[in-house]
Amino acid sequence: MRFWAVLLATLAQSIAAGGEKPRVSFELIARPGTGATVQQQWYQALSGLGLTGLRIRSGGSGDEMDIVEQGTAAAPQYKVVGILAADNMLYLPGGKFSLKDTARLRTWLDNLAD
Repeated sequence: MRFWAVLLATLAQSIAAGGEKPRVSFELIARPGTGATVQQQWYQALSGLGLTGLRIRSGGSGDEMDIVEQGTAAAPQYKVVGILAADNMLYLPGGKFSLKDTARLRTWLDNLAD
Protein backbone atom coordinates (compact mmCIF):
# COMPACT_ATOMS: atom_id res chain seq x y z
CA MET A 1 0.00 0.00 0.00
CA ARG A 2 2.81 2.43 0.89
CA PHE A 3 4.48 1.77 -2.49
CA TRP A 4 1.40 2.88 -4.42
CA ALA A 5 0.94 5.99 -2.29
CA VAL A 6 4.54 7.01 -2.96
CA LEU A 7 4.19 6.24 -6.68
CA LEU A 8 1.00 8.29 -7.01
CA ALA A 9 2.52 11.18 -5.08
CA THR A 10 5.56 11.12 -7.34
CA LEU A 11 3.43 11.09 -10.48
CA ALA A 12 1.24 13.92 -9.20
CA GLN A 13 4.34 15.95 -8.36
CA SER A 14 5.75 15.33 -11.82
CA ILE A 15 2.54 16.41 -13.53
CA ALA A 16 2.26 19.51 -11.34
CA ALA A 17 5.84 20.43 -12.16
CA GLY A 18 5.13 20.36 -15.87
CA GLY A 19 5.85 16.74 -16.71
CA GLU A 20 9.25 15.63 -17.85
CA LYS A 21 12.59 17.23 -17.16
CA PRO A 22 13.98 19.51 -19.85
CA ARG A 23 16.00 17.88 -22.59
CA VAL A 24 19.73 18.50 -22.33
CA SER A 25 22.25 18.00 -25.12
CA PHE A 26 26.01 18.25 -24.74
CA GLU A 27 28.65 19.41 -27.17
CA LEU A 28 32.16 18.86 -25.87
CA ILE A 29 35.07 20.69 -27.42
CA ALA A 30 38.21 18.58 -27.21
CA ARG A 31 41.24 20.77 -26.77
CA PRO A 32 44.58 19.79 -28.35
CA GLY A 33 46.25 17.02 -26.38
CA THR A 34 42.97 15.30 -25.54
CA GLY A 35 43.43 11.80 -26.91
CA ALA A 36 40.81 9.54 -28.45
CA THR A 37 40.84 7.26 -25.38
CA VAL A 38 39.99 10.16 -23.06
CA GLN A 39 37.22 11.30 -25.38
CA GLN A 40 35.78 7.78 -25.46
CA GLN A 41 35.89 7.53 -21.64
CA TRP A 42 33.98 10.80 -21.31
CA TYR A 43 31.47 9.74 -23.95
CA GLN A 44 30.74 6.54 -22.02
CA ALA A 45 30.50 8.37 -18.68
CA LEU A 46 28.11 11.00 -20.03
CA SER A 47 25.96 8.58 -22.01
CA GLY A 48 24.49 7.20 -18.80
CA LEU A 49 23.24 10.58 -17.57
CA GLY A 50 20.08 10.86 -19.67
CA LEU A 51 21.30 13.37 -22.22
CA THR A 52 19.36 13.65 -25.47
CA GLY A 53 22.44 14.32 -27.55
CA LEU A 54 26.16 14.09 -27.04
CA ARG A 55 28.80 15.25 -29.48
CA ILE A 56 32.56 15.56 -29.07
CA ARG A 57 34.51 17.59 -31.60
CA SER A 58 37.84 19.30 -32.04
CA GLY A 59 37.76 22.92 -31.03
CA GLY A 60 39.06 26.13 -32.42
CA SER A 61 40.58 29.05 -30.56
CA GLY A 62 37.25 30.92 -30.41
CA ASP A 63 35.21 28.09 -28.87
CA GLU A 64 34.01 28.74 -25.33
CA MET A 65 31.80 27.13 -22.69
CA ASP A 66 28.15 28.09 -22.89
CA ILE A 67 24.60 27.10 -22.03
CA VAL A 68 22.04 27.89 -24.69
CA GLU A 69 18.34 27.78 -23.86
CA GLN A 70 16.25 26.33 -26.64
CA GLY A 71 12.70 25.10 -27.00
CA THR A 72 9.69 26.72 -25.35
CA ALA A 73 8.57 27.49 -21.81
CA ALA A 74 6.37 24.41 -21.91
CA ALA A 75 9.14 22.19 -23.31
CA PRO A 76 12.53 23.73 -22.48
CA GLN A 77 15.74 22.37 -23.92
CA TYR A 78 19.32 23.22 -23.10
CA LYS A 79 22.46 22.89 -25.19
CA VAL A 80 25.54 22.76 -23.00
CA VAL A 81 28.93 23.45 -24.55
CA GLY A 82 31.82 22.23 -22.42
CA ILE A 83 35.57 22.01 -22.75
CA LEU A 84 37.33 18.66 -22.53
CA ALA A 85 40.91 19.55 -21.65
CA ALA A 86 44.20 17.69 -21.94
CA ASP A 87 44.24 17.29 -18.13
CA ASN A 88 41.25 14.90 -18.55
CA MET A 89 38.93 17.40 -16.87
CA LEU A 90 35.56 18.53 -18.16
CA TYR A 91 34.99 22.26 -17.79
CA LEU A 92 31.37 23.46 -17.80
CA PRO A 93 29.90 26.84 -16.91
CA GLY A 94 30.04 26.81 -13.13
CA GLY A 95 31.88 23.52 -12.70
CA LYS A 96 34.98 21.42 -13.27
CA PHE A 97 34.61 17.64 -13.27
CA SER A 98 36.76 14.52 -13.42
CA LEU A 99 35.59 11.12 -14.63
CA LYS A 100 35.01 10.15 -10.99
CA ASP A 101 32.58 13.06 -10.49
CA THR A 102 29.54 11.57 -12.23
CA ALA A 103 27.36 11.98 -9.12
CA ARG A 104 28.33 15.64 -8.84
CA LEU A 105 27.76 16.05 -12.58
CA ARG A 106 24.28 14.51 -12.17
CA THR A 107 23.55 17.15 -9.51
CA TRP A 108 24.83 19.87 -11.86
CA LEU A 109 22.45 18.62 -14.57
CA ASP A 110 19.52 18.55 -12.13
CA ASN A 111 20.29 22.12 -11.09
CA LEU A 112 20.43 23.15 -14.74
CA ALA A 113 16.82 22.07 -15.14
CA ASP A 114 15.82 24.26 -12.18
